[in-house]
Amino acid sequence: MIKQRSTMLLICLVVILPLAVCLNGYAGGKELKIGTEGAFPPFNFFNEQNQLVGFEIDFAREMAKRMGYEAEFITSEWSGILTSLLAKKYDVIIASMTITPKRAEKVNFSDWYYVDGDITVVRQNNNDINKIADLAGKVVGVTTGTTQETAAKALNKKFPLKEIKLYPSDIEGVSDLINGRLDAFIGAKLQMAYRMKTKNQPLKIVGERLNDSYKGAAFRKDETKLLKDFNMALEQMKQDGSYEKLSNKWFGLNIGKE
Repeated sequence: MIKQRSTMLLICLVVILPLAVCLNGYAGGKELKIGTEGAFPPFNFFNEQNQLVGFEIDFAREMAKRMGYEAEFITSEWSGILTSLLAKKYDVIIASMTITPKRAEKVNFSDWYYVDGDITVVRQNNNDINKIADLAGKVVGVTTGTTQETAAKALNKKFPLKEIKLYPSDIEGVSDLINGRLDAFIGAKLQMAYRMKTKNQPLKIVGERLNDSYKGAAFRKDETKLLKDFNMALEQMKQDGSYEKLSNKWFGLNIGKE
């Protein structure tokens, strides 16, 4: 048995391509429990058939496969997504989470797998807000616990806002914006652009991008091997063209480039 296992490991090491992942301990049908939000199109969301779909869902399935796992998805409201990871309800978060020093105190992040930034959107017929300074005295919505909330608080110091309204997800916030209960909403650029293109939502982007936002997978501090294997699989996807192909499917461009 020892000889057989040694031979199998040797074969794996010899024939595997550079950067490919050879995980002797993860094979055998184990499930990788993946926490995601399910309310952030086109990255992770439920379609009309109530199926969990999106760029990150396809990405996570491919990553799990390369790591020797079967992907199992568990959805969570954004406000509790980190708490649930730390409570071991899932193994990793793949949910467009921005890598920040504050979050890195609690979890370990993978290498970033796409880059985005936060922007401000208003209704298409709004001619009063054309630049960031015009937000002074306005009601601005954001998703709670996000970099957008941080950005709104920073803006409030420079251009005092009338109110910052917090929402559990972008879906509720954008709905309130369209229906006139907000003056503006701060969201992720790629996600807002997707909404305007595919859902014909009457929105427009105003002002400059508020920040650069690098997205990574989050792991508990003790999951060092899982983190290492994830980064190896991510590099493999980028090197063999699989990442770019998947990105083009959803966005028509490679979002893994700065």
